[in-house]
Amino acid sequence: ATTVLMVCSSGRLTGGGACDPGGMAFSYLMAGCPSLVANLWDVTDGDIDRFCKTLLKSWLRDSTLALSSCVSDSRSACRLQQLVGASPVLYGVPLAYSAK
Repeated sequence: ATTVLMVCSSGRLTGGGACDPGGMAFSYLMAGCPSLVANLWDVTDGDIDRFCKTLLKSWLRDSTLALSSCVSDSRSACRLQQLVGASPVLYGVPLAYSAK
């Protein structure tokens, strides 16, 4: 199942060089999560709530849209688009929602 983590710095990865990256996002992917939306840095709660609401509405309303497109389009819902809107990223494979 796709996971949406709207927690501050939930998508930040640590490590580098010869080490594998580590962090909450990496743990989800290694556990088999196909895709994950998470934040790279600390964000304001009101703005990220607007982002999340717009993301879920657009992705669940239109089953033809890929999650990556919805993440990109939902950035405009944030008042601080260059700061908060740029924080959410998509890890994994871009999925499309299929309602049955």
